[in-house]
Amino acid sequence: MISPEGDVFAGKADSVILPGESGGFEILNMHAPIVSTLGKGEVVIHASSGFADAKMQEGLSPDEKGDLVLEVSSGVVKALDNHVTILVD
Repeated sequence: MISPEGDVFAGKADSVILPGESGGFEILNMHAPIVSTLGKGEVVIHASSGFADAKMQEGLSPDEKGDLVLEVSSGVVKALDNHVTILVD
C-alpha cells in the first residue's frame, strides 16, 4: 500500500477488504485479476500469521482482532498474480 507520503504497508496477507466506489469487496489468495477505484472507507488487511515480517509505516499496528485497519479517502487497487497493489490518498 502506497500513499503520497510514502510506503504504508508491504507484506503477506490472507485477505484485503476494500471500500470500492460501488461497494465493498474482498480480495483473497488467487483472486482473479482486477483493477478498481476505491472510495472513502476502511482498508482491512488480515494475515493469520501476523505481521512480524511486514514493513509498516511508523505508528501503524494491528487492531484488537489482529487486522490492520486504515482509513482512506480514495484510491486505486490492482490484483494480479497473487499480488495486490493499493494506491491511496
